[in-house]
Amino acid sequence: MSQSVKRIDVKGPYGTWSYESPSWIDRFPIVMGDTYRHGGVSKAPYESLNLAFHVGDEAQSVRENRAIIAKYLGVEPNRISCGNQVHGLKAVEITEDLVGAGAFGEDTAIDDCDAVFTNLPHVPLFLFTADCVGVGIYDAKHHAIA
Repeated sequence: MSQSVKRIDVKGPYGTWSYESPSWIDRFPIVMGDTYRHGGVSKAPYESLNLAFHVGDEAQSVRENRAIIAKYLGVEPNRISCGNQVHGLKAVEITEDLVGAGAFGEDTAIDDCDAVFTNLPHVPLFLFTADCVGVGIYDAKHHAIA
């Protein structure tokens, strides 16, 4: 791991879970990172901190795993917001009426979008990556994150 990225280990209810965060983020009042797969409740082959509904994991396990992250962030799980990613160009602003889109199931996520952004505080934005690289952007002037 380079010095531009740091690993954060967090004690959780099912063991320690971890995420990698860019070092530059420390200068700002936000949390950003990529989670590892340990420290959650999902069974094989998803073991164990799977946060995605669309891969076939038990929905209740995904909800419990998301609750672990939400607790760490100090927010309610119903504030998690995400889209159904499609390898497209659509970016969607998370406004108050979209807060919680996809929080408890894939069926309520924002359709056909690959980027979400907001300037609302305490709204975790989830992005799911496999063969793609996630990109996080923070606009300190407008207190917006994408």
